[in-house]
Formats: sequence, C-alpha cells, structure tokens
Amino acid sequence: MTKPRKPSPRRRGTTRTALLIIAKWVMFLVVVVFVGRSLVVQCLEVQWSQLRFRPGILVAAAASALAGKAVVVVAFRSLLRPFCQPPGWREMMTVTWIPPIGKYIPGKVASVAGAVWLLARNNVAGAVAVGVVFILNGLMVVLGLILSIPLIFWGPIRREIPWAWPGAMALIVGGLIFLHPKVFSKVGNFVLRKMGRQPVASMPRVRDYPPVLLAMLGQSALLGLSLWLVTYAITDISAGWILYYISAMCLASTLGFLAVFAPGGLGVREGILLFVLGFASTGGGAVAGIPVVVILDRILKTVVEIVLAGIGFVIMLLLPKKPKKETGVV
Repeated sequence: MTKPRKPSPRRRGTTRTALLIIAKWVMFLVVVVFVGRSLVVQCLEVQWSQLRFRPGILVAAAASALAGKAVVVVAFRSLLRPFCQPPGWREMMTVTWIPPIGKYIPGKVASVAGAVWLLARNNVAGAVAVGVVFILNGLMVVLGLILSIPLIFWGPIRREIPWAWPGAMALIVGGLIFLHPKVFSKVGNFVLRKMGRQPVASMPRVRDYPPVLLAMLGQSALLGLSLWLVTYAITDISAGWILYYISAMCLASTLGFLAVFAPGGLGVREGILLFVLGFASTGGGAVAGIPVVVILDRILKTVVEIVLAGIGFVIMLLLPKKPKKETGVV
C-alpha cells in the first residue's frame, strides 16, 4: 500500500500565498462596500443649501497638502546622513515623490521597491536603501500614532470610550521607548530578517533624530491643516479645531498605511475620518458636510501626489546619469 504524497513545500507556499491574496481582496472589498455605503447614505442626508464653496480656501488646502508631502524630502535626506553621503536635493525629490504612487497597487510593495530602486540608482547601497526606507516608515507610523492620541482625551470621545485613555498613555510611553535607536534597531532588524532582508548594521543615533522628527511633525501639521481647510472651504469651522483635525489626519493616515490590504488606505482612511469627524460635529467641529469633506480630501491629496510624482519624474529625466560607484556605510 503506497502512502499518499505530501504536498511539496513550494506547492504549500503557492497555496498559502493565493489564500492570503484572496483574504486581502475580501477584506478590501468589505471595507470599501461598508464605508462606501456610509458615505452615500450620509451624502444623501447632507443639506446642500447649508454648504458654501470657497475655491480660494480649497487652493490653500491643496498648497498645504503639497507642502506637507514635499517636506518629507528633508526627513528622508536627513535619515540617510548617518549611513552614507545622501544624494542631492533634486535626486531626493525623485526618490521621495515618485514611489508613493505605488501604494495604490495592492500590497503596497511597489512603493517600497520603487524607493529602494531609486536610491540604488543614486549609488546608495541596497542594504542601506532597504533599511532607511523601513526606518522612515517605522518612524512615521510611531509618530502618527502618538500624534493621534489627543483624540482619546477629547470630551465626547472620552465619554463614549472611557477605557481608551489608559491604552493611549501606554501607547505614548511605548512609542517613546520604541523610538530609541537601540530598541528600534532590535525590533526593526528582527522584522527585516523575517522579511528575508539583510539587517541594518548601524542605526541613527538619538542626536540624528531631531531633523527627521521635526520634518515629520511639519508634514503631519500641514496635512492636518489641509484637512481643516477642506472643511472650511465648504462650511464654517473655528480655527480652534485645527489641532483636532491634525490628530484625526494622523490617525486616519497611519491606520490606512498599516492596512496592507487596502491600496492607498482606500476605505480605511475614509471610514476613520467619518467616525472621528462625526464626533467633532457634535461639539461644533463641523456644522455640515462631513462626507463631502472626506471625499474632497481624498481627491485633493491624490491629485497632489500625482502632481508631485509627475514633477519627480520630469526631474529624473532631466538629471544626468551618474556612473556606478562603490557606496560604503558610514
């Protein structure tokens, strides 16, 4: 009697990958349907006569988003300094502005791969390129979560979710500990090894962080301000809500980034903004048109990303080709 053949490791891996892809698409479709339905229902309830359209303010919102996306160049280039001689500013514009378009491809791998490829094209060693992209994304996630914590302590949300503030405090402490280079290097290298990537030999020191974190803070503030300006472009809202909107944008963007099943965080970011800005409306944070704000903000920031990617592509075409050379880790 012959024993049944066991499936080969390659076949098991192929099956697992296929199931994972199917699961991601199912999750994405569920989120899109649920959030899309909520947007449609709430749009039908909007009293359009109460809305006003201020095109000048919408242009200011676009400018704020543009500046927020552009300032990442400073963070990226500053983070490269501890590892190697960073490429010039024009080269870093291509590295920073072109790859984000890849996040709209399921899995978001194209965005990371694009950044690594462009860094390698500018003579940055492959291991350094992978490590720096990973570190930058990790710092953005931790900082985004920390900046979103003030939402938990706001009156209506605190009353609805009274148990959330101890978790928020733990997240602040944990986030600050995680940002320390020794902790970040151990966790980051563990993840890189699991991904089959070469660990980073050295990490930025604490004194290397200020310019990177300041640039990221600037990005968060400008993108949150852009969300507030989009709201102000169609309805009346006090400037006292700007900090709330910055935290809301940080939370939505960070969780949208972490949702690997959702290209560009589509559906996830909109759902979180609907929920959080819905709380704000009860306290005067938005009089009307929240679903319109959410849709306009997505369209505006996508257009800004496309414009920056186009500028980056033109710069890449105009840059002279550099000869290949050895790049060492500092």
